[in-house]
Amino acid sequence: MSAVQENTDYRLPEGSRFASLWKIAMGLGVVGLLLTGWGFAADIAHFGYSFLYGFFAILTFFFGALFLVISQHITGGHWAVTTRRLAEFVLAGAPVIVLFGAIFLALVGTDTVSLYDEWLGDHHDEAAAEAASEAHSDLYPRAVSPQEAELHHHLIEYKAPYLNKGRFLIFGIFYLALWLGMALFYYRRSVKQDEDGDVNHTVKMRAFAPVAGVLFGLSLTFAAFDWLMSLEAAWYSTIFGVVIFGGSAAAFFALVILWGSALHQSGAVGDAINIEHIHDHGKMMFGFFCFWTYVSFSQWMLIWYAGIPEEAVFFHKRWQGGWKEISLVMIALHFALPFLLFISRVVKRNFTGAKIIASIIIFVHLIDVYWYVMPNAAPIAGKGLLFDIGALLMVGGFFFGLVFKKMNDHALIPVQDPLLPRSLHHHQSY
Repeated sequence: MSAVQENTDYRLPEGSRFASLWKIAMGLGVVGLLLTGWGFAADIAHFGYSFLYGFFAILTFFFGALFLVISQHITGGHWAVTTRRLAEFVLAGAPVIVLFGAIFLALVGTDTVSLYDEWLGDHHDEAAAEAASEAHSDLYPRAVSPQEAELHHHLIEYKAPYLNKGRFLIFGIFYLALWLGMALFYYRRSVKQDEDGDVNHTVKMRAFAPVAGVLFGLSLTFAAFDWLMSLEAAWYSTIFGVVIFGGSAAAFFALVILWGSALHQSGAVGDAINIEHIHDHGKMMFGFFCFWTYVSFSQWMLIWYAGIPEEAVFFHKRWQGGWKEISLVMIALHFALPFLLFISRVVKRNFTGAKIIASIIIFVHLIDVYWYVMPNAAPIAGKGLLFDIGALLMVGGFFFGLVFKKMNDHALIPVQDPLLPRSLHHHQSY
């Protein structure tokens, strides 16, 4: 038995500062709930966008956790076994995701919020179509001709078999049920294996992983289409789901770096999570924020090259009303600065350096999701921004409150995983 195993049972020590972390998160959730309630009463039009932002921003961390768990079981790699339990704790927060997702679907289904009016309305109402065209014309970099306005109206009509309330709600319910089922399957199997040591749990998780990977990829993509991309009803990008996936993965690996480093430095996990594991997660984070940059640039370049107004409107809207500065900040913080600072192996193998870059990636990822949602609402100012932050605190507080609560109930690493010994002795050879 290794020295690491002799020194700890991998449970939170009594009196650990992590033991009460869930209470702090829940407290922030309550603060967010109060702010969100204020937003609902004060500005129902803006409230819908705030709620979508808070929900989807936290959902992306859930996506990242599900990706890490599934990919580990597909590949059978040992390098992330000791940190996989952190992802499984995040999966344990699935009931909160389902709760807020159900609230979101109910708000849209009952027409309480008006996020998708352009395609949820009557496509054959000529007066409504004319009003929508006039509003849409403000977003073009040049005057819109009657022919282009008519084209916009027809595009919405062509998409009606997909963009309609019934399909939207049915698919939304399916996404939530699927994510809940997959998350609880992997979380419960893993902690059950801690108790009985039965390797068949790992066998079953690995057997389901290829199917889960396909279901995960499709559900993430179509949820991104339905909930974010359709805010711009006429606009589309076939790689939009890939962009969302890249950002989600980068943000979650950044979260693991912060979380795992804190557990290591506090002594809660001994040396089971060490600089070797942080280095590997740093490489994955680096790879995914570079991947996010590549697909985001490709999406922009192809739209710019084609020069089609219906496609360019998405970026034009994000280059005015204060959004230009945020777009430039995203370029600097989501790629340029982290790339220059984190390309070094020395920085990846330094706890402080890795945590600084990880913090930047999480911060700019939250801005990234904001950039997708909020240009459809209103300029960034005043109470609206406060309501947006409140929604993020509400969903994030209750979600991570449950996640951190689970840290008190189980070992911080999967103690009966058959690959654990290899992960405990994981060492970089280059």
